Amino acid sequence: CGAIHPSLKRGRISCESLRYMLQSPNEILRKASEHIHLLENQRELFDTYVSRLTKSEFYSHSNLDLAVTLIQKGMLIQKIIEDLRRQAVELGKEGTLLKIRLKEIKGGVAKETDLAIKDYTKLDIGRSKMLIEDLSYDEILDERNIFSALAYEEVLSRTEPVNGWRILSKTSLEEVQIAEIIRKLGAIDKIIRAESSQLADILTSEQIETFRSEIEKINLNA
Repeated sequence: CGAIHPSLKRGRISCESLRYMLQSPNEILRKASEHIHLLENQRELFDTYVSRLTKSEFYSHSNLDLAVTLIQKGMLIQKIIEDLRRQAVELGKEGTLLKIRLKEIKGGVAKETDLAIKDYTKLDIGRSKMLIEDLSYDEILDERNIFSALAYEEVLSRTEPVNGWRILSKTSLEEVQIAEIIRKLGAIDKIIRAESSQLADILTSEQIETFRSEIEKINLNA
């Protein structure tokens, strides 16, 4: 039993009376497979919301409701994956394929979710992330908690312009360039439609041409 609990010393229970229900590897694998199926469905939904939000923002419509749903799905995926990683550890070598599949499903989710938070939060991104990460499964499913973590209390606030970190981070621009463009132009719809002269003090002619080509591809693939 290892270290003896005080209650054992007082004779209340004995080591022999302690029982632990250990799941077989097959049972763990079965449950993990069920969760993987759930994760795959959630990832498909997540990707759909990413495309819808991108298209909405390209047409000058910031969509807080859609962004909140994207953030909600992204955080759920990450939470489920963390739980499954613990099961993979229990499986030892048999959990190797599970770890690989989890890595595939998770690819890009954290970054996309973080950038959506960065675009839509009224707080510091670190503060909003901490508030959302502290939510339980049930709390994440209540979208009001996501709105609150982003510091939105009023429905009327849902049409504010979005900076565009999420979209601009899909291009080859460096973070410092993105920050400078956002500082100068303010919102993604203005950035996408900016004249070359408005970008010339930040980007070279070649970079502007590349940027426009990348933006067009992002729009077509959304």
